[in-house]
Amino acid sequence: MDLNNSNLSEQDRIQVKKIVSMIEYELDSKLISLYLFGSAVDEGLKVNSDLDFLAITKSTIPNRKRGLITKQLMNNSREIGTTDKIRYVELTSVVLEDLHPWKHPITQDFIYGEWLREEYQLGEYSQRLINPDLTILLYQIQKQGILLIGKDKQLPNVPFSDVKLAISDQLDILVTELDGDKSNVILTLCRMLYTLKTQEFISKNKAANYVVENFSTIETKVILAALDEYLTGKSMNLMSTRVKSTVHQLIQQIKIEIGV
Repeated sequence: MDLNNSNLSEQDRIQVKKIVSMIEYELDSKLISLYLFGSAVDEGLKVNSDLDFLAITKSTIPNRKRGLITKQLMNNSREIGTTDKIRYVELTSVVLEDLHPWKHPITQDFIYGEWLREEYQLGEYSQRLINPDLTILLYQIQKQGILLIGKDKQLPNVPFSDVKLAISDQLDILVTELDGDKSNVILTLCRMLYTLKTQEFISKNKAANYVVENFSTIETKVILAALDEYLTGKSMNLMSTRVKSTVHQLIQQIKIEIGV
């Protein structure tokens, strides 16, 4: 695992290595490969960016291990609303046989994310479930993921037609998340629109600028406010009606690109 040429700060590299060591120890022989992806390998982590990991395993993670991994990640991931210097951590795990032969949507074996911390504090942990968003995630890792451990030949060849299906599947879900995370929803929609236009992934800030420059029918002020929050951590201060209107405009343009 060589992170010297990455966009990570020294503190971020230390956190990544700690997480990797824990995953490698807990999953042991079950672990086939582990990837780092997202902002950490794209254009650099911003104020509230996650460290995103994907693990591919030989078989499903036993419940005891799910609990242990969840507890350790809770101790090594920033809690939402705090000012800890460590990063938020998101870990997704999939079983190899769920990837091959490829079929959208696929099953997620395990996930850790800070938005679920309250459930973890009650002693709960994630179980297997179908997650359409994994199609987008796997396509992104194919494009720009960094292999931290294991073999790089286990990723499926995700057709872009399935990425379109996955984006369509995610639109209603994103709308339900708007009240809790306006800027992230807006920038995610911008990135979806960019991906549909180019079949590539770029950072959220570049995707926002792309939409501002190329789609005159979409209100730019809301997108730029979301971008400012993403870059600086300062909360958006816009009327909810304007935000919802911009989200609607983005979704309508995305549907045009998908062809629905």
